[in-house]
Amino acid sequence: MKSVVYSIILLFLFPKFGLSQEPPTVELESYEAFHCLDLEILDDTYNFFIDYKVTFHGIPPYDAKIELTDPENNISFGRRHEIKNLTSSSIFIGSLPFPSAHAPNTRKLELRVVEFKDGSVQQSDPFLTTGISGVIIYNIYEIPKPEFADIEITRCGESVEISAIPGEFGDTFSWSVENGTDNFSPDNEPVTTFTAVPSDDFYKIIFTQTNVECSTDTSIYVKLLGSPKAQISTDSEVCGSGEATVLFDFSDTFVPHFPFIVKYKVGTIQEETEMSSLFETRTHYVKGETVFALDDVIDSNNCDLPEDMKGIAIVKNIKPIADAGKDDEICGNSIPLAANPPGVGESGKWSSNFGNFEKLGEDASHFYNPNFVTKNEDNQYGTFKLVWTVSVNDKNCSNADSIYVTLWEMPDVNAGNDTTIYGNEIVLFAEKPILPKATGAWKVIAGNCILDDYKIHNARAVGFTVNNPAKLEWTVTNGLCVNSDIVTVTRLPIRYLTAFSPNNDGKNDVFKILGAEEINNNTLIIFDKNGIVVFKKNNYGKDGIYWDGTSNGKQVPDGIYHYIFSGDGIKPEKKFLVIKRN
Repeated sequence: MKSVVYSIILLFLFPKFGLSQEPPTVELESYEAFHCLDLEILDDTYNFFIDYKVTFHGIPPYDAKIELTDPENNISFGRRHEIKNLTSSSIFIGSLPFPSAHAPNTRKLELRVVEFKDGSVQQSDPFLTTGISGVIIYNIYEIPKPEFADIEITRCGESVEISAIPGEFGDTFSWSVENGTDNFSPDNEPVTTFTAVPSDDFYKIIFTQTNVECSTDTSIYVKLLGSPKAQISTDSEVCGSGEATVLFDFSDTFVPHFPFIVKYKVGTIQEETEMSSLFETRTHYVKGETVFALDDVIDSNNCDLPEDMKGIAIVKNIKPIADAGKDDEICGNSIPLAANPPGVGESGKWSSNFGNFEKLGEDASHFYNPNFVTKNEDNQYGTFKLVWTVSVNDKNCSNADSIYVTLWEMPDVNAGNDTTIYGNEIVLFAEKPILPKATGAWKVIAGNCILDDYKIHNARAVGFTVNNPAKLEWTVTNGLCVNSDIVTVTRLPIRYLTAFSPNNDGKNDVFKILGAEEINNNTLIIFDKNGIVVFKKNNYGKDGIYWDGTSNGKQVPDGIYHYIFSGDGIKPEKKFLVIKRN
């Protein structure tokens, strides 16, 4: 039982009539008391004992009668104790029984000195009736009855949630560890998280529930198995592809329980293996940058890796980017290039079986943007494969990319000479393209003209207009190279001569109609003055044979003759001519 002073002792004076000395006094101490009890086991036969203390002032011996009452509930328990012939001390400490049937949680009791006398009177004298009283506040508290659903818990990791079942009475809680350092969060609630160093031994954990002044402890045993701790790392580099090694480090595991089942991914491929030492490696063939992802580690206690340790290790791909650019073509024997520049710590170089890489007239094969030139090669034109190689400095790692460039030669072109015609057609006379892939085409750019086939160099042209020169452009295309030349064809009207002198002097010895050979299906008929035909010929002039002034092998007389000339595309013409040999 615990007690505290509740109030100062009351002092009462009792005068003794008929005596001359100081009257005797008595002091009765008031206090508050606490009592812890399991009310469920109480019965009517159980008594509490109320302690009290009385101090006498006067002449011993002392006699008194003490009574316990419950004034609030108007209950009197009767005179329960008598003090008789107290001589050894002026202080008396005693107790009075208090029936459990009258025991609520808190009761304000009154203790009274009902009668009192000291040695200044005769023993046969009656007691004095007094009103001396003291107050005792007597608190009876239910003993808490906390418990656990399980008395043993084994968990992975370094912490565990513990849940106590509090008793009905008391709302103050605390946790502690036997022979250990408290580490509870929170430490004043029935549900808490206990954190400690993993161990193969049990921790004895004590839960205390308090009901005012009454506390009860109950215990639970907890074993923390810990968890495997792992780090994954790699220093591997690959040049596009190759062997990569990853390190698994379990050295931070407080109590390693081998073997470990390790689950990890190589890229998207799931791997699982068993490991039994603090440091282990695994090697895999990988392509390009590859992520090794640590998914889980499970130890022999079936405890797995904490979520925050599921890390990754990245295998670097140091293979450089090589981009030679796009295939290209140009008219000429020099073409600018544009590859990707090398990165930091890299270098690049162009190569080819033909030509050179130049810039400002100097070798520039290490430049990403030189000019490819073939001017000193036997075969300056054509399609060439160019390779751009990027290398990582001080490492045996490179990458290459290639493009094809086509250099086209400018073709020679000749549309022929300007010409004059008298008829309505002509076969053009441009030079045929000599380059293997070159093609030519005609285009009328002025005047009137129609070509049978615009794509051949010796095309037939018709539809010329007299005295309206036609300009024709002959264009030769070789890939991206285009060259052209222009020829002018002028059609004049047919010239009909009016005389000739067939005297074999080499001058004007035959009769010519200028332009006759250009008239298809033409016919020349010559008559004398009597209307007799002396000469007739179809396709006159086309074979280079002209009338020499003879008829049936004999010279015709000098004089005036008439002729008719007709043919395709012309109106028949009736003219005269004069033969004069001298």
